[in-house]
Parts: sequence; C-alpha cells; structure tokens
Amino acid sequence: MGEVFGSDRIKWELCRLVRHGCESWPENGDVETVIDRVMQHGVGPLLHYVLTEEYDPGACPVELQGRLGDVRKQAVAVHMMREFALSQVLARLQDARITPLVIKGEQLAYTQYASPELRVRADTDLFISVNDLLPMQDVL
Repeated sequence: MGEVFGSDRIKWELCRLVRHGCESWPENGDVETVIDRVMQHGVGPLLHYVLTEEYDPGACPVELQGRLGDVRKQAVAVHMMREFALSQVLARLQDARITPLVIKGEQLAYTQYASPELRVRADTDLFISVNDLLPMQDVL
C-alpha cells in the first residue's frame, strides 16, 4: 500500500476525489485503502454519486466503481428503512398533536444533497417543545 493514501493525507485525497473525480488517480493508489477510509468517514454513497454522475466514471479503477456502487446500494436500502420508520414515528406524533422539528443530518439530507441516501447518518434528531415532553413519552 504506498503512502499515496496514507492516514495523514486521506482527508485531502477524499476531498480531491469528490471535487475532481479520478482524473489524476495515482499509479500506486490502493483501492482497498480508499474504500477503508471512505467507510470510516461515511462518504461512500456521496463519492459514488459524484464519481458516476458528475465526472467520467471511466477514469476510476473498475474495482473502486464496483465497491462504491455496492456501498451506495446498501445506503439506499438503509435509507428506505429509516424513511419508513421515521414516517411511522412522525405519524404517531401527529396523532398526539406533537409537532417536532426535524433537524441536523436528516434535514440536511433532504435539503442539501441530490438524494437523501448520500448523507450517511446514524440517527434522526427531533426538536420538540418542552410542553410536549410528557406526551411524547406516551407516544414512544
């Protein structure tokens, strides 16, 4: 594995890939190291989107394209499950006359990304009125 994608430079290299695609993929660039770092930083779906929708995907190693495609497919499946679960929670809150404000990652996924599964997230943050704390406990 060369030092091209070593830990000191990986954030810059990932940013370069997102901003410029694989136009200057280094000869000794290690796909496994890139995939490992992409998973650590949670940018796999976004990187796949950028490399296939905004740049020439033929400039990237075939293995990288395939692995990122798998990561994105998984992100789509996770997103579909999250979206269903969130819709169920929001419906129950609505029935209880509780109006939450969806904030942070979930809100950003729908407003700042081309598709919400591109924004990897672990949870959904809901902001509610202090007056709704007790009724919310009954809903959840």
